[in-house]
Amino acid sequence: MGGKFASEKRAVGFCEKCGQRFKLKLLKPETVRGRTLRNRVCPSCWDPDHPQNWQGTQDMSDPQALQNPRPDPSLAQSRDIPPAPYSVDDIPKFN
Repeated sequence: MGGKFASEKRAVGFCEKCGQRFKLKLLKPETVRGRTLRNRVCPSCWDPDHPQNWQGTQDMSDPQALQNPRPDPSLAQSRDIPPAPYSVDDIPKFN
């Protein structure tokens, strides 16, 4: 007694994209975003899963600010408070 399914020796199938007839063992499952779909496509229609399909699934943040920054105490320049670039008298007054 045979297995549960027939062998793919002489079985034929149709490509889900172009509709042409192929041997069933030549058809490949289609993959999108890492998930294998139930669509079977021919070798000419089959495309590998493109990396751009994974956009938005990985964390792409690049934090550059420090959480609790402290000035470098060894530098004299970091201990000086720079003067203001203007004085209060330089601000125009509107009457």
